[in-house]
Amino acid sequence: SDPKEAEKLLLQVKQREPNVADLWGPLIDLYIKIKSPDKAIAIAESALLLKPNDLKMLNGIAQAQYDQRNYQAAITTCERVIGLAKDNLFAHYRLALCAKAQNRGADAQREFELVYALEIIPYETLAAEMASDYRSKAKFAGWRIMCGQISAILAAILPGRLIEHLGKDSPDTYLYM
Repeated sequence: SDPKEAEKLLLQVKQREPNVADLWGPLIDLYIKIKSPDKAIAIAESALLLKPNDLKMLNGIAQAQYDQRNYQAAITTCERVIGLAKDNLFAHYRLALCAKAQNRGADAQREFELVYALEIIPYETLAAEMASDYRSKAKFAGWRIMCGQISAILAAILPGRLIEHLGKDSPDTYLYM
């Protein structure tokens, strides 16, 4: 839970396994979380020397550039990610945020709509693809809606109960949420 302790442990992993770039992702995430984008970019760029087209590292760089308010660099990195994987939600979402930050409303709206479409269309059409007859499609759709409603109810009730049971200041409260 202590960022400095986590950083120390993650740096030890990086030093023990210097050629395994996949292990560096949590360190990049930590640096982004604790608002050290320069360190995040440095680690990600080192990982890219080992795996030049690693989407996780590129998305980490784009996030750090966005946090630095270097929107043009973040846009360039996101476009590189999209060139490698056209349906990468993180890159499209970050492009939308950059466009919004630059007061380019039409571009931001287009990217947000694309992210929404990439996420919601598979979710909404899965039942139709899984079944061939109307009755089965209706059952799948009904179960999807019911599970969504149950999830919404639990999401409204459980956080309050966890805080009540574990205490507002307990780190376990937020771990379980």
